[in-house]
Amino acid sequence: MPFGEPQFFRREETPKETQQKEGTESPKPEILPEASSETQEEIEKELREKGVEKENIEAGLALMKRIGFLDRRVFAENPAAFNFALKEDPQGNFAGFIRPKKDEENRSYHIMVKDLAECFKEEKGKKVPIFGPGRHLKLEKYQSDGQFLISVAAHEVRHRIQHDNLIRKFSPEDAKLIDDPLLRLIIEFYEMEFEEREKIYRREKRPEEFIREKLSPKEFDATVIEKFVANKMNEKFTKKPRPTLLDLKDYEEIVSMIQIAAPEKDNG
Repeated sequence: MPFGEPQFFRREETPKETQQKEGTESPKPEILPEASSETQEEIEKELREKGVEKENIEAGLALMKRIGFLDRRVFAENPAAFNFALKEDPQGNFAGFIRPKKDEENRSYHIMVKDLAECFKEEKGKKVPIFGPGRHLKLEKYQSDGQFLISVAAHEVRHRIQHDNLIRKFSPEDAKLIDDPLLRLIIEFYEMEFEEREKIYRREKRPEEFIREKLSPKEFDATVIEKFVANKMNEKFTKKPRPTLLDLKDYEEIVSMIQIAAPEKDNG
């Protein structure tokens, strides 16, 4: 969900990486970066002073943590900063990679903290297409906060990869060129889903700028990667008797997925 340069009250550099365990009863602790307590306290204090509710602060920090972890894995030499915005985004997004107006080195992600916890609750309540063997499709809700947040983080870091690495983006035409059956099914599904979205937006008489942004090639590509991650990680979050949280190996797999380039097109 790319953004232009909105108005922010704070820019916070990505914290140094350490390891944190989530869920002490889990058989595998999730490996995630953790901001220093001082950094977190500074962010929380400033957000509270701006009137942001506790649940929205916690949601913003949770998303920042996942995006920051993936961003540093891909862009170790130039990790991005974070901006926390208080006003609603006109496109209705709650996070996004900031496209710099000039080709400077600074990179940042936008996290919209107004009503963020409620927005997360609404998004997590939506069903996600999960594909099984033989083109079997199930529509399921996200199994956990972790599955939802890491999928969103993959989407946002993919936008930076699009911008900084000029990676070949996936398009509907790529389905017939891809060997991976899961990735092919996701592309086919979201080709239809984006067509339905356009019909809905036009019935709602949405502005053309809104439609172009929501259905842009960059958004299609990032959505494909987001759902690819959600599908690949789905089994990790559905194991019995207790969901298994992601470990470092899983994150390495996610980093590989978000750096996949679309196949070269034959222009002949």
